[in-house]
Amino acid sequence: MILKKILMLSDTHFSANNSLLFAKYDVEQTFARLKNRIKNEQADVIILTGDISQDGSVESYLKMRECLNDFAGDKYYIMGNHDSKNIVHLNDKTISAPDYIDIGNHRFIFISSYKGDGYDEGHISATELNKIEKYALPIAKNYVVVHHHFIANESILDNWILDNSQEFCNRLQANPIQAVFHGHVHNGYTKKLGNINVYANPATCVQFALSKVLKIEPVIGYRVLNLTENSYETHVYHENF
Repeated sequence: MILKKILMLSDTHFSANNSLLFAKYDVEQTFARLKNRIKNEQADVIILTGDISQDGSVESYLKMRECLNDFAGDKYYIMGNHDSKNIVHLNDKTISAPDYIDIGNHRFIFISSYKGDGYDEGHISATELNKIEKYALPIAKNYVVVHHHFIANESILDNWILDNSQEFCNRLQANPIQAVFHGHVHNGYTKKLGNINVYANPATCVQFALSKVLKIEPVIGYRVLNLTENSYETHVYHENF
């Protein structure tokens, strides 16, 4: 029996003037294509795993806030490398950036990999790393939500991977973490870190092929996470455009 349904949206890349991504792709249009399907999912919670904005503008976050307010339930987010401190303009009564949330016996710990303005690679500070020990509970199912990938995927995005990946992996494996969910890679795949499942979330704009050169795929999507009392099931939805 499903306890709660969570949707994970990632890499929306909104901008102030709706500048075309790669001078070609209208990211507001691709998000609009998904909008009715997202509503029909009737999710209890929506989590955004970073790169909400492309240009870090106030306007981009106000646009996304308006979009999110069309969906029921609580919405939570983390920063991506394209985001900025203007992300606070996303906040309202149902949208926030917590350290963690509890859904039944499931705890989601939010870790920032935002290195700073102008950096595409990620970095997790000591303060953020310490959240894993601070908030992971031995009696709960613990999950970590972060923007950057930290296990190489043999793609061009490995040029902008988490720069302290090994430290992060060591910290994860030293704690009772069941799974990690991340964005950044524009691709919905699964990897393993020891006994920990690692899920990459697809982008709502375009996908990147797992290739050493940039190959863009005209596909949009999101991840669905169904929680049961003591377990979960997850899958991705993809749609060509």
